[in-house]
Amino acid sequence: MVSSLILAAVLSATSGPAATPELQAWLSEVRSRARLPGLAVVVITAAGEVSSVTLGTDAEGAEVGPRSVFAIGSLSKSFTALGVMILVERGKLSLDQPAAALLPELDPRISIRHLLHHTSGIPGAAGFWFDGGSLEGRVRALHGEPLLWAPGTAFQYSNANYDALGLIIERVTGKPYARFMRDEVLGPMGLDQVWVRAELAEVPRGYQDWFGVYQARRDSDDWTEANTPSGGMFATAEGMGAVLRLHLTEGRSLEPTVLSEAGFGTLHRAGTDEDSSYAMGWTVRQLDGQPMIVHSGQTGEFTSTMALFPRSGFAVAALANVNALASPATRLAVRDIVPGVAQLVLGKSPKTSTWFGYRNQPAMKWLFLGIGLVSLARFAWAWRRGQSRPRWHAAFDGALAVALLVGVPWLAHIPLVAMLRFNPDLAVLLMVGAVASVVRGGSTVLTKRATPAS
Repeated sequence: MVSSLILAAVLSATSGPAATPELQAWLSEVRSRARLPGLAVVVITAAGEVSSVTLGTDAEGAEVGPRSVFAIGSLSKSFTALGVMILVERGKLSLDQPAAALLPELDPRISIRHLLHHTSGIPGAAGFWFDGGSLEGRVRALHGEPLLWAPGTAFQYSNANYDALGLIIERVTGKPYARFMRDEVLGPMGLDQVWVRAELAEVPRGYQDWFGVYQARRDSDDWTEANTPSGGMFATAEGMGAVLRLHLTEGRSLEPTVLSEAGFGTLHRAGTDEDSSYAMGWTVRQLDGQPMIVHSGQTGEFTSTMALFPRSGFAVAALANVNALASPATRLAVRDIVPGVAQLVLGKSPKTSTWFGYRNQPAMKWLFLGIGLVSLARFAWAWRRGQSRPRWHAAFDGALAVALLVGVPWLAHIPLVAMLRFNPDLAVLLMVGAVASVVRGGSTVLTKRATPAS
């Protein structure tokens, strides 16, 4: 049970960056250790008590505040899921109807529920789309995409599922996705601090990690109309606080509500597959023995996490203006922040990753790049001196090149083209390693062919 005194102390502020010295100091330490340029954290109770901490600056040099705009990436999925459930309660959709009834491009076995729970069988790699255009074109590209397995049998996270749901919303309502979200979701919820990509004249700049050096960049080319439902929304910490309170109270904090308590309960309930903890735009986990309903989001330049703690009656969101996919240090920090803040609220000591985990990630990238370049240079030196290598080395080098360019992206469920946008330094490491392997292997074969048999 949460101590009411602790909760009241931590959540005493009504607006702005006020918070307990302990919370402020801990967040400052995490931000410093992980080198987060800007950070906004909001904690809200079911009663509407708000505490926020904002630290650092945005990419334009202005101080981050409760109304600084962040891209929220895959947190957008919770809004798309909410829109779908609104249509379900209005009788416009059924969770178990075939999605192909509205999207003939999809396998007829896939239901709307499968898309919401990421159990459609659509590959994760199919979720990365950078060709711009419309939702129609984006979903059309899924036609003929081989499924990993029969729909409903296993979980595979894919942005494509939620982009397809966005097009379903358009076809059912006759409205563009952005207009539906404003008219039927964001507007009625009073969310004037949450936006669909199309509503912003210009998206904010964030930072991307390039071997430990942060570079300011705008991700307008990455997230367009074609992938807004899965990851193209923007919000402030203030806006996320309002969103979290609505979910925390299952709509009871809003009159009239946009969705019934049962509807919110469905959104927060994990799928029927015992191996999947994914609900609908949320993931169901545990923190110190109590349920935590959570989701994270990432774009090329921003990272975000939100979590509900329904048993204890509070919720937390953390927004950072640097990409965590390209920076393991950032990923560790943002992963630590939400549960760490929750543990402080619960009167416990927050657990954080090690100093090594934060500080040495950029150094490790430079080290691996250096190893690859030195290996290539040593081989070039040996080849010029006429030193030969066993033929099996060529086979090994070829296999290594395939593993780097195909295997690693496959294991990460991120195509190499997506890595170039989200993890540019990692993509460079993979390509340098693959090129070195191909050059070594190819020259070994050529050297052997040119060497007369003894």
